[in-house]
Amino acid sequence: MILKQRAKQSKKIAVMKKLHKARKRASSDEMNALRMRMAKEIMDADKKGDWKVCEPATPEKGRNEYCNKNFAEDPNTAATCKDAEWYCHICCQKELGEFREGERKKCFDMCEKGSKGRSNGGNWVWVPTGNHVTRR
Repeated sequence: MILKQRAKQSKKIAVMKKLHKARKRASSDEMNALRMRMAKEIMDADKKGDWKVCEPATPEKGRNEYCNKNFAEDPNTAATCKDAEWYCHICCQKELGEFREGERKKCFDMCEKGSKGRSNGGNWVWVPTGNHVTRR
């Protein structure tokens, strides 16, 4: 009877060891995935691409090719990117990382100069008494 109990407890311990190894492996995989994601975010923030492809006057075919190539994993962003009004800004964000602030600003300025139907005058001002924004 004692030998049966020992065998039973040994089996339980063996199962517990296997579960522990599986949990440890899963935690390790999760940590590696986190490291990879963080490294990708840092690389994206320091990216210096060719922002000349972001011209607001890019023909529809060129916009579609760029957006399909760069946003294949995100159909919503790809659809927004293909819109002529948003293409230049989204392209600038993709081509120039957050660490490239000066170049990014130049690219956004190019977008504003090339956008049609937008007014370049006036400022957006928050009105504290209302829940809306007015243009002066």
